[in-house]
Amino acid sequence: MWESPEQDAAEIGWAQRFFSAMEPYSTGGVYLNFLGNQADARVRAAYDPGKYDRLVALKNRHNPTKFFRLNENLGPSGRR
Repeated sequence: MWESPEQDAAEIGWAQRFFSAMEPYSTGGVYLNFLGNQADARVRAAYDPGKYDRLVALKNRHNPTKFFRLNENLGPSGRR
């Protein structure tokens, strides 16, 4: 946490650079509860491709308007 919005770019920037530097040493996987506003690729990385496609199909069928959207999840047709 930091004190003012003017610090956003610097504070978020170092965390993103650290994440990128450590990624090659990761064993993979994603913890979905703390993704924040990260790219769709992180949500996609949490599931194998077949499972991700099934989840998107379910979302398209049961929640096409993304009414349930306050958790970290995929949107209809794979959009967050």
